[in-house]
Amino acid sequence: MNPNFRDAESLKKLGCASVEEYVQKVLLAGEIATLSQKISSLSGFDIEMEDLVDEAKN
Repeated sequence: MNPNFRDAESLKKLGCASVEEYVQKVLLAGEIATLSQKISSLSGFDIEMEDLVDEAKN
């Protein structure tokens, strides 16, 4: 199953009032953790301050 987080009918079908509820129902805990890590990485939250300082020095 490929969940469609934008499909109101999918949310309604599972009895979810919000996308957050839908995510909890259609993804496993490990999938949510992996997704969260990837989002953080893409947002630049996985970069250490020391790395940023080194990059700024160069």
